[in-house]
This record gives sequence, structure tokens and C-alpha cells, in this order.
Amino acid sequence: MNRTQVINKLTKAALLAALMFFCFLNPHTLYAQLPYLPQKNVSVPDQSIYLEVGGNGITYSMNYDLRFENNYGIRLGISGYPPTDSDRIENRSYQDFRDNQFLFAVIMGNYFIGNETSSLELGAGVVLGDVEDTENWSYPLPNATTFTIGYRYMNRNKWHPTFKAGLTPMIGFNGKAYMRVGISIGVMISGKE
Repeated sequence: MNRTQVINKLTKAALLAALMFFCFLNPHTLYAQLPYLPQKNVSVPDQSIYLEVGGNGITYSMNYDLRFENNYGIRLGISGYPPTDSDRIENRSYQDFRDNQFLFAVIMGNYFIGNETSSLELGAGVVLGDVEDTENWSYPLPNATTFTIGYRYMNRNKWHPTFKAGLTPMIGFNGKAYMRVGISIGVMISGKE
């Protein structure tokens, strides 16, 4: 071994010893984050879950909704249908959404105008997803911009029912526009006790 190789090995050993001393033998405790400080007067947004028929989820959707104190809200929804028995489908003279497997996600922002329980809901967002057989799909295709203009009843007490109905126009990324109607019913999962 030449002198340069010996110096490199000694340097690496010294750095490793220093690191071990700092990590294991250091008498001081190191924190990776600030200590937890309880917040005062922090409002938790009202949360609800609901089933919507028609509307932004195209056929139906299960949704999780947050409503903040400043009358803004966020909505996340999912809609889907698994593969079906093809023999049952071929023997029918009509088609419906259950003849095709699909999966959609609804992501929207909302603004509410009115009082705490009854309000006008204005919303905008996107519907993302996929349909297996687009030729036999008679509903709007996913990957679209969607809007909501409707009525929302939302008793902001925990475990109380929620209801909404409205127009839910959609504009597909392919440029086609659709006028839709949606109705939903659900329950508050947080709010005033």
C-alpha cells in the first residue's frame, strides 16, 4: 500500500469514528422536528359522506366532502363497476352502464352561498378515469371538466342527514358538452355534537 492509500483509509476511519461519536455518544438529544404545541381555537372542517346518483360521477359516485368555515369546500368521489357476465349481456336487447366496467374519480372545489344549513352550491373540478368499451358507452366519457350549480341541505350536526340536487354540466377533454342532473343523500361524519 502506498502512502496516499493509507491516508485515504485513515481519513475514512476518522470520519466514521466522528460520525459514530456524534450519533451514539453525544449526550444531547437531537430533534428532527419542532415540539408539538397544541393549537387553540382551531376549527375542524365539517365532513360528510354521500351517494350521488347521476351528477358529476356520471352514473353514480360515493363522495367524501369537506366544508370549511369560510364557505369553501372540497369533494373527492369515486365511481366504478367491475366486469360482468357476458352471457347475461348478450341475451338482452338493451345496454346500460352495468354492461361495461369503468372507474372514475371526481375531484372538485365548492363554494356555498347561504346560511349554515341551506345554501346554493357552486363547484368546479375534474372527472378522471377510464371506460373499458367506449363504443357501447352512452354516457359522457371521463377525463372531463365538471361543474355544479345546485341546492345543498347540510345540517352541520354530526350524524345528521345531508341532501343535494343540482345541474352538473360536463365538458369533455374531447370538446363535447353534456348537461347532467344529480341528486344525493348522505350523512355528516363530523360537525357540531
